[in-house]
Amino acid sequence: MKVAGVVAGMSGLKMAPRPPFGAGSVGKAAGRQLKKTTAKELEKGAAEELGARVTVKESKWNYFFGRVKSSAHNESRSLQNVKDLETLGIEEGKGGRERLMELFESGLSSPEKGKLVAEYGTTITKTVEVPPNGAIDIKYFYPGGDMSAIPEISTIIPKIYKYK
Repeated sequence: MKVAGVVAGMSGLKMAPRPPFGAGSVGKAAGRQLKKTTAKELEKGAAEELGARVTVKESKWNYFFGRVKSSAHNESRSLQNVKDLETLGIEEGKGGRERLMELFESGLSSPEKGKLVAEYGTTITKTVEVPPNGAIDIKYFYPGGDMSAIPEISTIIPKIYKYK
């Protein structure tokens, strides 16, 4: 039995195996103990199989491309993100997800601009230039502080250059 372990931003779906009792269950099959498998582990496994160097949750794409309405602040921020991304030439309907994934992956080799170590993990901020109009600050989250893990994109801050 298989379940889709989808890596957001990737164009194809990759199936990832799980125990026959479903994600999050523990049981015995054919005399062996089955490991508890979480959705997060399935997503990470799919990312590794696809060769992804970063992961992006679907809810983050909604935030980046102006579809969040959970609060006035979040809606405003989401609408500002989509406006700024369009100014940078990144539109979801015109390959925007793929372009952001390229920027996220290229940002991995950029210099570190900031670091926050917290209870649940470490967030590293890096800046990627998006010529000719600006740059994007990208926050890479490493769960549990495991810097060898595939990072999750936690947020972006598009920056638009103002020329005089």
